[in-house]
Amino acid sequence: MTAPAPALAQPPESAVSDELRPRGKERRARARRNRIPARPRRRAAIAWVTVAIVVGVCAVLIAIVQPRTSATPFAPDNPDPAGARALAQILGRQGVSVTFATTGDEAIAELGASTRESTLLIAADYGISSEQSRSLRGKATSTVLIEPQEDLLKAFAPHLDADALPGGAGPVSARCDDPDAMAAEEIGPVGFGYRTDGEAAAQICFGVGGIGAMARSGDTTVLAASEPFTNEHLADYGNAALGLRVLGAHPRLVWLIPDWTSMVDGPDSGGSATAPQWIGPAGLALLLAVAFAMWSRGPRFGRVIPERLPVVVSPSELVHGRTRLYRRARDYPHAAALIRAGAVTDIARRLGIPPTAQRDTVVPAIAVATRRDAHEIDHLLYGPDPRSSAELTALSIQLNSLRREVNPA
Repeated sequence: MTAPAPALAQPPESAVSDELRPRGKERRARARRNRIPARPRRRAAIAWVTVAIVVGVCAVLIAIVQPRTSATPFAPDNPDPAGARALAQILGRQGVSVTFATTGDEAIAELGASTRESTLLIAADYGISSEQSRSLRGKATSTVLIEPQEDLLKAFAPHLDADALPGGAGPVSARCDDPDAMAAEEIGPVGFGYRTDGEAAAQICFGVGGIGAMARSGDTTVLAASEPFTNEHLADYGNAALGLRVLGAHPRLVWLIPDWTSMVDGPDSGGSATAPQWIGPAGLALLLAVAFAMWSRGPRFGRVIPERLPVVVSPSELVHGRTRLYRRARDYPHAAALIRAGAVTDIARRLGIPPTAQRDTVVPAIAVATRRDAHEIDHLLYGPDPRSSAELTALSIQLNSLRREVNPA
């Protein structure tokens, strides 16, 4: 029968706990050091949320405040002198619904969206083809053409031809029995007009000799100039009366000023496209957000604090160190120049001579302080360059001796 194995001696519980306690404290301290503080995390989250809120608010405000205007000549939303916003606003107050279109398809869709009588105004029709012009014919109750190009004029009024207006570009009187023309009495400025080819009847107004600035044939009215109806000239003569009567004849007005890139290239041809209207507000909002982020995050770096260098090196040691480098490279003239410059600067400072003093000031002052000959000092400080290591060493010894003579202490 074997004796039972002796039991292993167990250390006291207090000893185990005392031995493990430091390790547990060390682990907890290490965890606390590695843990990212909660306060900086909260500050970062608040900063980014604030940036997002600022971006959203700026985008909304810019979209609301941004005026819905354009710079297109004779456009109904253009407030410039060449625009026609004044005429469009007056028509709107009189109950006429004004819709601005930039393509033929858009104008046709607007005209077909309502059964009410409508007027189609076409101006600045550069680039409209004959086929596109014919597609617009007959879509509205009446059509008004302002300075039409040849394709558009032939599509709506083939019997009219453009011609110079006698009397220049001044105001012209109605000189016809058309009610709208008689109400306006005279308009201006205009520079040319229209005449008939004799094959069809058309009423010619505001001109002489069968050439007038306004021609009417059936449901088509052709005006020779847009200037009388712009913001700049609408209040002159009878321009406002004629524009309001001709364009306000029906409750709906579709104002077509074709975008020539869309009309020529087509919607799917890959031509140059206009940037979306939200690009500007979004870009400005993004710029403001970046500026706010820089402002909010920048102060976290704190102010600039100068740091003391671990070693302070005197200027003389720097000069001697550079001299030794030039000497090792056998660049004796450069090394001599450094030694002489250092000596002149040091001696001038001791004698109270300005650092910018010239040679003729430094040499006499040193001669008086050392009681040496001025020519000897001039040769020592500004003489020829050494050509060997021995000459450089001798020059250095002589300059050090000169320093000691200036200030023996």
